[in-house]
Amino acid sequence: MQNINKMDRNGNEIDKALDEALNVLHRKSELAEDELRDRMKDDVWRELCADLAECERVVTEDECRANHDVDKLWNQFKEQMEKGEQKRYHHIFLWVVGCTGLVASICLIFFLLGQTYWQSKDNDLFFAAVPQSDEVTFQVKGESAMTLEEAVANRRIEKTGQGWKSTDEDNADAEKVYDGKQTVHTKEAESVQTEWQCISVPRGKDFTFVLADGTKVWLNAETTLEYPTHFVGHERNVRLMGEAYFDVTSDKDHPFIVETDNVKTRVLGTEFNVRKYSQEAMDITLVDGSVEVVTDLSLKPIAIRPNENLCLRSNGAYELRLVDVSTYISWKEGLFYFDDVTLDQIIYELGRWYNVNFRIANKNLLNYKLHFYCNRKKNIKEAIRLLENLGHFNIRYENNTVTIQQKELQ
Repeated sequence: MQNINKMDRNGNEIDKALDEALNVLHRKSELAEDELRDRMKDDVWRELCADLAECERVVTEDECRANHDVDKLWNQFKEQMEKGEQKRYHHIFLWVVGCTGLVASICLIFFLLGQTYWQSKDNDLFFAAVPQSDEVTFQVKGESAMTLEEAVANRRIEKTGQGWKSTDEDNADAEKVYDGKQTVHTKEAESVQTEWQCISVPRGKDFTFVLADGTKVWLNAETTLEYPTHFVGHERNVRLMGEAYFDVTSDKDHPFIVETDNVKTRVLGTEFNVRKYSQEAMDITLVDGSVEVVTDLSLKPIAIRPNENLCLRSNGAYELRLVDVSTYISWKEGLFYFDDVTLDQIIYELGRWYNVNFRIANKNLLNYKLHFYCNRKKNIKEAIRLLENLGHFNIRYENNTVTIQQKELQ
């Protein structure tokens, strides 16, 4: 990678260089071919754009999990440097640029921006809203994503009395057997064409879907489910990121398996809830039936019984305990229901549903344990009113941002 000393530029020229390189990187598809070719003749520009692209790729993968808007934070950082509000970081930035090269400096900036709390006027930002489509989308592997309306028009999906389900035109003539309790089977499984499809649910939405075997799935906000049009073979596998409630069609010969990261939840026929969002512990809550969980770090399967919740942490540690399952599956009924839960967990749920920013003036507030109940179909203002009525906080909502402060003693 190029060392910035080779550029022989002062601090202002470095800022300008970075701006222009970012502009080339983000507007590449809009630039005329000749203009882009001329800019890229310079070795330094090529290095700049390559380094920026790599840094942004790494940060994007990490920050998507943390719900940060990298471009917004970058602009805020630059504005603060220009206003002199971050002189100390500006000096560090220029020193690193001059001594260790462009990439080291950019990585330092993105490291600072990547922290949940960074040292600036935004250090109280705890949860960030994200730009998104408000539509549930459907996608066949290898094809572009479609809205439900487009998927229906393309005869990829249809709505039934039980919920949405995929159509199966490619296998319309295949003979199937289904008695309402058993898996869909084909007499000649080898002749069945199957493809992986994906349903993505944005923040603020939920969705109900029926798989090929009759298993019914409720998908919570910010959730993605990947599944085949047909379950072929000895197992019924689906992949999940987010939260879903499964009412699995019983079939003792074909176990149903939910894959999430490095965890497999194996069932035969049961009702259970799986929750796995990025950077959060995983929860598996069993309502009825039996479940076995296998992880890359576990020596043997972990068995879960009805009314138990298994909490799995990324380091392999886990906790299995009896719970009130209603607190884990209330979202399925359109409710927020928290019993003896810390404020940070409540914020994650409200933020994910309403897609709003949350600012916390005092991080100690996050440890408050609360009992909180609210209808998810109500707007954010009603949720704030009920949260404020608990008597612990002063809450302000403006510009899509909820600010929580400790209530002063009278």
